[in-house]
Amino acid sequence: MYDAALEKAEHGPTWLADVRCAKIVADEIHALEPEHYQLHAFCIMSNHAHLLIDQQDIPEPPRPASGQHFSALSNALRLLKGHSARYCNLALGRAGKFWQDESYDHIVRSEKEFQRILFYLINNPVKAGLATDWQDWPHTFVNPNLL
Repeated sequence: MYDAALEKAEHGPTWLADVRCAKIVADEIHALEPEHYQLHAFCIMSNHAHLLIDQQDIPEPPRPASGQHFSALSNALRLLKGHSARYCNLALGRAGKFWQDESYDHIVRSEKEFQRILFYLINNPVKAGLATDWQDWPHTFVNPNLL
């Protein structure tokens, strides 16, 4: 139900529909590889983004002086959201919160599940009626090694 609401982009800001913002987010996703994850795929929709990443060989970052603890995943998302929010807000001439505080994450435990999630991710714009084929959506990336 939550996914269906996101796909229709009927709720919340749709800043990512701005091509400049979609490009900023895509560039920031790519910029964090390979130090923070191995990127398998992403899809940027008008009000959310999906990532399929692998962090099996990524160590947890050192604890900052503040003592706050970040896992490899929370650190990568903190960097991605922080950088992209700053640059998107500048592009849009706005200030304030850009991303939701929380993210939905899931550990992929099998090849079958990986394929199901990849199919869901790349077909998000098709299901939303924004493209007839996933390859027609300009804000979808699949690592060529997966094809």
